[in-house]
Amino acid sequence: MLAAQTMDIVWVTAGVGAFLLAAIYPLRHLRPSQKRIYVPAAIFIGAFLWGAFIAYSLSGGPLLYGAIILGLLVNASFVVKHTRVCEHCGAIVGLKRGANEVHACNPDDLLVNALSPQTEAGQFEAPPRGFKVTTAASGDLVIDYQTTGMGCLACFTSAWLAIWTVAAGYTTYDLVSHKPEDVSLSSMIMWVPLLPVAGWAAWYFFSVTTLTLSNDLLIARRRLGPIAREKRVARSAMTLIKTVKDGGQGGDSFHSWGLVVRGRKELRILSRQPQEQVLWLGRLLAKWSGLPLKDGGSPVYPKYETL
Repeated sequence: MLAAQTMDIVWVTAGVGAFLLAAIYPLRHLRPSQKRIYVPAAIFIGAFLWGAFIAYSLSGGPLLYGAIILGLLVNASFVVKHTRVCEHCGAIVGLKRGANEVHACNPDDLLVNALSPQTEAGQFEAPPRGFKVTTAASGDLVIDYQTTGMGCLACFTSAWLAIWTVAAGYTTYDLVSHKPEDVSLSSMIMWVPLLPVAGWAAWYFFSVTTLTLSNDLLIARRRLGPIAREKRVARSAMTLIKTVKDGGQGGDSFHSWGLVVRGRKELRILSRQPQEQVLWLGRLLAKWSGLPLKDGGSPVYPKYETL
């Protein structure tokens, strides 16, 4: 009996954790206009599911169940009423009664704007979301980038991982309860597919690409914890900078672009990213190298060395 209760607790905890991960993580990849729809929807859905779980755990009739769910939805409406999404930076702001809805965006944005390349009109072009621009002690320009803006892909990946994790957890729980002799093989079959997908998702969404621009050298480094890849391209050896469309064709439903730099080899320093981010970095590298930024156009291209 105690073992069954323990497994119920583990099962509920895993389900709640998977739901929170699927609901919260896509936030950083959504535009402010998308967040203004997503945040209230997530709050209401979360309140409904929590109310349904409480009602399921209690013994009562439909009226009690409906009262519990309705009460939580009413509370959720107050949370939504006092929550705003900044239209500039996308930050989620909790408002106090009578407070001004305008808030100060991250002060680092001022530094980023000051270090951004100038457009042809002579105005500063602010970097899109995902970029952090600084200078090293040596005076070299340092650009950090983490995948952002791929909201649909983030939602799809989070939902897939959450659903598969819950399914694998439930299968393991069911086997432990009824067929303990089959736990090892069946559990492995359910959990093994998670490893490559979770590894790819972690590298794609959480790794940081750092570009260091000195007078004569481009150092491109992508890292995730202790794992890192680094490539160097001499400025004098660069002959081409171009954008390529690497997603959204054929069976691929997620539109994305990449940025390729040609030195001795062709290196794709950004892959499967939003067009805005790719174009901004491409213009900056074009200005630094003195080369024009070209459009690769066709999604059919040779396999580039990818960072």
